[in-house]
Amino acid sequence: MRELISSLQQAIKQNTLDSRRINDAIGQLQALGHKAYDAHKFPALPANTAEFSGDIGDTPQNLAEALLWKMGKWNTYKIFVENFNDLDREVSSDGGVVFSAFARYLRDPDAPIYDQHAMRAIWALGSLDATEEEKCRKFLFTGSGRWRQTGTGDNDASCYRLFVKHVNAICDTNQVTHAALDKLLMPLGQALKARTGNANVSDRQAFVELCWPS
Repeated sequence: MRELISSLQQAIKQNTLDSRRINDAIGQLQALGHKAYDAHKFPALPANTAEFSGDIGDTPQNLAEALLWKMGKWNTYKIFVENFNDLDREVSSDGGVVFSAFARYLRDPDAPIYDQHAMRAIWALGSLDATEEEKCRKFLFTGSGRWRQTGTGDNDASCYRLFVKHVNAICDTNQVTHAALDKLLMPLGQALKARTGNANVSDRQAFVELCWPS
Protein backbone atom coordinates (compact mmCIF):
# COMPACT_ATOMS: atom_id res chain seq x y z
CA MET A 1 0.00 0.00 0.00
CA ARG A 2 2.85 2.38 0.83
CA GLU A 3 4.40 1.80 -2.60
CA LEU A 4 1.07 2.51 -4.30
CA ILE A 5 0.60 5.80 -2.43
CA SER A 6 4.18 6.84 -3.18
CA SER A 7 3.85 6.06 -6.89
CA LEU A 8 0.63 8.08 -7.16
CA GLN A 9 2.20 11.00 -5.30
CA GLN A 10 5.13 10.94 -7.71
CA ALA A 11 2.91 10.70 -10.78
CA ILE A 12 0.96 13.77 -9.66
CA LYS A 13 4.13 15.74 -8.91
CA GLN A 14 5.53 14.81 -12.32
CA ASN A 15 2.22 15.58 -14.08
CA THR A 16 2.04 12.05 -15.47
CA LEU A 17 -1.18 10.79 -13.86
CA ASP A 18 -3.58 9.52 -16.53
CA SER A 19 -6.50 7.12 -16.90
CA ARG A 20 -4.18 4.15 -17.47
CA ARG A 21 -2.30 4.86 -14.23
CA ILE A 22 -5.59 5.25 -12.37
CA ASN A 23 -6.86 1.91 -13.68
CA ASP A 24 -3.57 0.30 -12.65
CA ALA A 25 -3.93 1.78 -9.16
CA ILE A 26 -7.48 0.47 -8.84
CA GLY A 27 -6.21 -2.96 -9.88
CA GLN A 28 -3.49 -2.76 -7.23
CA LEU A 29 -6.07 -1.89 -4.58
CA GLN A 30 -8.05 -4.97 -5.55
CA ALA A 31 -4.90 -7.11 -5.44
CA LEU A 32 -4.32 -5.85 -1.90
CA GLY A 33 -7.80 -7.03 -0.94
CA HIS A 34 -9.66 -3.72 -1.14
CA LYS A 35 -12.83 -2.98 -3.05
CA ALA A 36 -12.76 -1.07 -6.30
CA TYR A 37 -15.42 1.40 -7.36
CA ASP A 38 -18.72 -0.46 -6.93
CA ALA A 39 -20.55 0.01 -10.23
CA HIS A 40 -23.46 -2.13 -8.98
CA LYS A 41 -24.00 0.01 -5.90
CA PHE A 42 -23.26 3.24 -7.79
CA PRO A 43 -24.26 2.68 -11.44
CA ALA A 44 -23.34 5.39 -13.91
CA LEU A 45 -25.55 8.45 -13.79
CA PRO A 46 -27.07 9.67 -17.06
CA ALA A 47 -25.39 12.56 -18.84
CA ASN A 48 -28.39 14.85 -18.43
CA THR A 49 -28.56 15.10 -14.63
CA ALA A 50 -28.79 18.90 -14.90
CA GLU A 51 -32.21 18.35 -16.49
CA PHE A 52 -33.58 16.37 -13.54
CA SER A 53 -36.81 17.81 -12.20
CA GLY A 54 -36.40 19.96 -9.12
CA ASP A 55 -40.12 20.00 -8.39
CA ILE A 56 -41.15 19.02 -4.88
CA GLY A 57 -44.45 19.15 -3.03
CA ASP A 58 -45.37 19.27 0.62
CA THR A 59 -45.74 15.49 0.68
CA PRO A 60 -44.16 12.64 -1.33
CA GLN A 61 -45.44 12.43 -4.91
CA ASN A 62 -43.68 9.31 -6.20
CA LEU A 63 -42.17 6.02 -5.05
CA ALA A 64 -38.63 7.37 -4.56
CA GLU A 65 -39.90 10.27 -2.44
CA ALA A 66 -42.07 7.90 -0.41
CA LEU A 67 -39.00 5.78 0.37
CA LEU A 68 -37.07 8.87 1.53
CA TRP A 69 -40.03 9.83 3.71
CA LYS A 70 -40.09 6.34 5.27
CA MET A 71 -36.33 6.56 5.93
CA GLY A 72 -36.85 9.83 7.82
CA LYS A 73 -34.98 11.79 5.13
CA TRP A 74 -37.84 13.99 3.90
CA ASN A 75 -36.46 17.25 5.31
CA THR A 76 -32.95 16.35 4.10
CA TYR A 77 -34.40 15.73 0.65
CA LYS A 78 -36.19 19.10 0.64
CA ILE A 79 -32.93 20.92 1.37
CA PHE A 80 -31.19 18.80 -1.27
CA VAL A 81 -33.76 19.94 -3.85
CA GLU A 82 -33.29 23.56 -2.78
CA ASN A 83 -29.53 23.19 -3.29
CA PHE A 84 -30.12 21.60 -6.71
CA ASN A 85 -32.49 24.36 -7.83
CA ASP A 86 -30.38 27.31 -6.65
CA LEU A 87 -27.40 27.59 -8.99
CA ASP A 88 -25.99 30.51 -7.02
CA ARG A 89 -26.04 28.77 -3.65
CA GLU A 90 -22.60 27.89 -2.31
CA VAL A 91 -21.91 24.38 -1.09
CA SER A 92 -22.47 24.50 2.66
CA SER A 93 -23.31 22.34 5.66
CA ASP A 94 -27.01 23.21 5.25
CA GLY A 95 -28.55 19.79 4.70
CA GLY A 96 -25.11 18.18 4.89
CA VAL A 97 -22.08 19.29 2.91
CA VAL A 98 -21.81 15.94 1.10
CA PHE A 99 -25.40 16.20 -0.17
CA SER A 100 -24.93 19.88 -0.95
CA ALA A 101 -21.83 19.07 -3.01
CA PHE A 102 -23.65 16.24 -4.79
CA ALA A 103 -26.50 18.57 -5.74
CA ARG A 104 -23.90 20.90 -7.24
CA TYR A 105 -22.35 17.98 -9.14
CA LEU A 106 -25.71 17.02 -10.64
CA ARG A 107 -26.03 20.52 -12.08
CA ASP A 108 -22.36 20.77 -13.04
CA PRO A 109 -20.53 17.48 -13.82
CA ASP A 110 -17.21 19.35 -13.63
CA ALA A 111 -17.81 19.80 -9.90
CA PRO A 112 -16.23 16.83 -8.07
CA ILE A 113 -18.13 14.31 -5.97
CA TYR A 114 -17.17 14.81 -2.33
CA ASP A 115 -17.23 12.70 0.81
CA GLN A 116 -14.92 11.75 3.66
CA HIS A 117 -13.23 8.99 1.64
CA ALA A 118 -12.45 11.27 -1.29
CA MET A 119 -11.14 13.94 1.10
CA ARG A 120 -8.90 11.38 2.81
CA ALA A 121 -7.47 10.30 -0.55
CA ILE A 122 -6.81 13.87 -1.68
CA TRP A 123 -5.03 14.57 1.61
CA ALA A 124 -2.78 11.57 0.95
CA LEU A 125 -2.07 12.53 -2.67
CA GLY A 126 -2.29 16.32 -2.82
CA SER A 127 0.14 18.95 -1.63
CA LEU A 128 -1.87 20.43 1.23
CA ASP A 129 -0.32 23.20 3.27
CA ALA A 130 -0.26 23.21 7.08
CA THR A 131 -3.50 25.19 7.41
CA GLU A 132 -5.33 22.86 5.04
CA GLU A 133 -4.01 19.78 6.83
CA GLU A 134 -5.28 21.14 10.14
CA LYS A 135 -8.76 21.61 8.66
CA CYS A 136 -8.68 18.05 7.33
CA ARG A 137 -7.51 16.74 10.69
CA LYS A 138 -10.48 18.29 12.48
CA PHE A 139 -12.86 17.11 9.76
CA LEU A 140 -11.67 13.50 9.60
CA PHE A 141 -10.21 12.70 13.04
CA THR A 142 -11.52 12.79 16.59
CA GLY A 143 -9.54 14.63 19.24
CA SER A 144 -7.85 11.35 20.17
CA GLY A 145 -6.69 10.75 16.60
CA ARG A 146 -9.24 8.11 15.60
CA TRP A 147 -11.10 8.23 12.30
CA ARG A 148 -14.55 9.73 12.58
CA GLN A 149 -17.39 7.58 11.29
CA THR A 150 -18.35 10.50 9.04
CA GLY A 151 -16.55 13.76 8.36
CA THR A 152 -17.89 16.48 10.58
CA GLY A 153 -17.16 19.69 12.41
CA ASP A 154 -16.87 23.38 11.64
CA ASN A 155 -14.45 22.70 8.77
CA ASP A 156 -16.74 20.60 6.57
CA ALA A 157 -17.56 23.34 4.04
CA SER A 158 -14.02 24.75 4.01
CA CYS A 159 -12.67 21.22 3.47
CA TYR A 160 -14.94 20.95 0.43
CA ARG A 161 -13.44 24.13 -1.00
CA LEU A 162 -9.87 22.93 -0.51
CA PHE A 163 -10.90 19.55 -1.93
CA VAL A 164 -12.14 21.25 -5.11
CA LYS A 165 -8.94 23.29 -5.27
CA HIS A 166 -6.68 20.22 -5.17
CA VAL A 167 -8.86 18.07 -7.45
CA ASN A 168 -8.83 20.85 -10.05
CA ALA A 169 -5.06 21.24 -9.68
CA ILE A 170 -4.52 17.52 -10.29
CA CYS A 171 -6.85 17.43 -13.30
CA ASP A 172 -5.47 20.64 -14.78
CA THR A 173 -1.83 19.52 -14.65
CA ASN A 174 -2.32 15.83 -15.47
CA GLN A 175 -4.07 13.95 -18.26
CA VAL A 176 -7.05 12.94 -16.16
CA THR A 177 -10.71 13.94 -15.96
CA HIS A 178 -12.78 14.53 -12.84
CA ALA A 179 -14.80 11.39 -13.61
CA ALA A 180 -11.69 9.21 -13.89
CA LEU A 181 -10.16 10.63 -10.72
CA ASP A 182 -13.43 10.14 -8.82
CA LYS A 183 -13.31 6.39 -9.52
CA LEU A 184 -9.96 6.25 -7.71
CA LEU A 185 -10.61 8.59 -4.78
CA MET A 186 -13.49 6.72 -3.13
CA PRO A 187 -11.87 3.23 -3.03
CA LEU A 188 -8.47 4.71 -2.17
CA GLY A 189 -9.93 6.68 0.72
CA GLN A 190 -11.75 3.60 1.98
CA ALA A 191 -8.55 1.56 1.75
CA LEU A 192 -6.57 4.21 3.64
CA LYS A 193 -9.09 4.12 6.48
CA ALA A 194 -9.06 0.32 6.60
CA ARG A 195 -5.25 0.14 6.53
CA THR A 196 -4.70 2.66 9.30
CA GLY A 197 -7.59 1.93 11.64
CA ASN A 198 -7.25 -0.18 14.79
CA ALA A 199 -3.45 0.04 14.76
CA ASN A 200 -1.23 0.01 17.85
CA VAL A 201 -0.84 3.75 17.34
CA SER A 202 -3.52 6.35 16.68
CA ASP A 203 -5.23 6.21 13.29
CA ARG A 204 -3.79 9.63 12.54
CA GLN A 205 -0.21 8.53 13.26
CA ALA A 206 -0.68 5.37 11.19
CA PHE A 207 -2.04 7.49 8.32
CA VAL A 208 0.95 9.84 8.44
CA GLU A 209 3.44 6.96 8.60
CA LEU A 210 1.76 5.24 5.64
CA CYS A 211 1.56 8.30 3.39
CA TRP A 212 4.72 10.19 4.36
CA PRO A 213 7.22 7.72 5.85
CA SER A 214 10.27 9.38 7.39
